[in-house]
Amino acid sequence: MKRLVLVVCTMLLTLACQDRQPSWLPTTPTAPPTAPSPAPAPNQGPSPITGTAISIGQSVNGRVEGDAPHCFQNWDSSALCRQFDLVTPSSGSLRVELTWAHVNGAWDPDLFLVRPNGDSVWAGEAPTPRSATISVEAGLVYRIVILSYRPLDFTLSTELQ
Repeated sequence: MKRLVLVVCTMLLTLACQDRQPSWLPTTPTAPPTAPSPAPAPNQGPSPITGTAISIGQSVNGRVEGDAPHCFQNWDSSALCRQFDLVTPSSGSLRVELTWAHVNGAWDPDLFLVRPNGDSVWAGEAPTPRSATISVEAGLVYRIVILSYRPLDFTLSTELQ
């Protein structure tokens, strides 16, 4: 048994001292896991889907259903979407707030405000409630899009400033 240990140790020492690397060892470091997707570039917001019409000042208790459509291939094609359409009565700043019950270990939803030309504003990674503000022009349709990775109950409120 001592001879076997001596032979194995000698072989390992010999391999370690050689100038070349054995073919069974990795030659390059492995890449780290990829990070979550960064915020989308301008003009790459969620694709339009059938939305629910809402008004400024309205508070909506809603739900992203498990069979909701997927609307944002550039962000995360697995996310479920719920869209609201809002026509602004006057120009100003539209502020939207999204509130939900946080679940430990589950991804929080994303909130996007989308201008008529497709540019979008992402509310960022904030805890509940999450809000975003964009400048708006009178008479145009703006989209409010909620992305969720699970069925989700939420409250959405809008305000024109």
